[in-house]
Amino acid sequence: MNRFRIPVRLSTYAALIVALLPAAGCGGPATGSCQLPGIAPRLAGTPIPPQPIPAGAGVTTAATVIVKVVLDSSGIVTSASVAASSQNSIIDATALSLVQQSKFLPGLAGCGNGSAPNTTTVSVSFSPTI
Repeated sequence: MNRFRIPVRLSTYAALIVALLPAAGCGGPATGSCQLPGIAPRLAGTPIPPQPIPAGAGVTTAATVIVKVVLDSSGIVTSASVAASSQNSIIDATALSLVQQSKFLPGLAGCGNGSAPNTTTVSVSFSPTI
């Protein structure tokens, strides 16, 4: 059996992969042709599950709040604000509190743009039937 068959196959596949990377937007920073965007930060673990409507909210219908989150480079929440309100201040405040207590994975920089994204949005749903 020919011992050199496996290395030849590996080098053939490696050459093919290197040839295809620029077509996938991976020309690399050295070529200036990198097209891969950064990856936005995201919740660590599972999404925030639907929540019961907080006591005192005075509503009996479902509601959703979208919270804009700004994170530092380690994924710690530095600020959070309501991007889309439920039109109920108690529900909005509860959503903000939940998101501020959540753990996040920081964003990752794409090739060529230098810095990782540091903002994301989180949807928090409230239901009267939970």
